[in-house]
Amino acid sequence: MLYILTLFFLIVQSTEAKYGWAWNPPVMVRDEPYLSGDFVAWLEDDSTRVKILSVCGMDSSWYYIELPNGKRGYVPRKRIITAPKEEYFRQLKQELYSLAQPIDPETILVVNPIKIYQQIDYKQLQCDTGISIPLHSQVVLVGIYGKYYLAKWGNFQGFVNKFGTNSIANQSLYVQSLSLNLRARPTTKAPVIAKLEINDELTPIAIEGNWVKVKYGNKEGWVLLKYVSAEAVPAARARRLKFVSTHRLSQKHRELILKGSICIGMTKDEVKASWGEPDDINRTITRWGVEEQWIYGNTYLL
Repeated sequence: MLYILTLFFLIVQSTEAKYGWAWNPPVMVRDEPYLSGDFVAWLEDDSTRVKILSVCGMDSSWYYIELPNGKRGYVPRKRIITAPKEEYFRQLKQELYSLAQPIDPETILVVNPIKIYQQIDYKQLQCDTGISIPLHSQVVLVGIYGKYYLAKWGNFQGFVNKFGTNSIANQSLYVQSLSLNLRARPTTKAPVIAKLEINDELTPIAIEGNWVKVKYGNKEGWVLLKYVSAEAVPAARARRLKFVSTHRLSQKHRELILKGSICIGMTKDEVKASWGEPDDINRTITRWGVEEQWIYGNTYLL
C-alpha cells in the first residue's frame, strides 16, 4: 500500500500544460525519475520543444515529458528551461532586476577600481565579465539586491558589488604632490583656502571637469584631480620626497635617496631619509668618544 501511495505521489503532480527546452544538452530521458532509470531517448539540442506533463519525484526534482516523436520519460527539472534559450535568459534578467529593492538614489564618486555587471549569478544566469568604470566617474545607486547595488552609470544599468563601493562620506582621496592649493572655486584664479601636503586625506563631494570638490577638516574647496588619488603615497616615498625638497643635497645623494639607496659619505639625516629609523643602535664608548652602529635587518652601518 505504501508503495502505491509513493508511486502516486511521484507521478501525478500534474502541471498546467507547458513546454520546455533542454538546458546544456545532450540530456538523457529516462524511464523512471531516478538517475538509475533506463535510457529512453536523448535531447540532443536546445531547439527541440518538449511537452511537460507533470512534476514528480519525492522532492519534485523531475519532469515527466513527452517528446515530439511521442516518446515519454523523465528528466531532471534543472536540465529543462521553460522558454527557448535566448528568451529564457531575457526573462531571467528581467526577473533579476525586479528583485532589487529600490532605495533613495545616492550618487557616488568612483575613486577605487570598480566594475558594473549587467548580470550576476542567478538561477542559470552567470556573472558576466563586467565593465570597468573609469576613476572619478559618477555612479547613481538606485536599488539593492543581496551583496550588490543596482546602479546607473550614464545610460548603462547594472550591478556593482557593495563591498567595492562606499558612500561619498566613506571614500577618501590623498594628496599626491608635496604641496597643493585648496581653492574656493574650480579655477586656478580662485582664492586659496588652505595649503595641503602630501598624503593629506580628503573626502570627495563632487566632480566638475578636471576638478574635484573635497572636504578637508571643516573646510570645503576644490583641487585638481591629477594631484589626488584613491591610494596614499607609500610612507617611505613621501618621506624621501619631503627630505630632498627641503634640504640642499648633492645631485648624487639626491638621486640615491629618491631610489632608497645609501652611500659612504652620507650624513645620519640622509641615511634616515633613505632607509628610515634604524631597527636598533649599538653604542660603544671608546677613548675617542661614543661610536654608533646602526642596524637595519642584517645590515650594520658604522
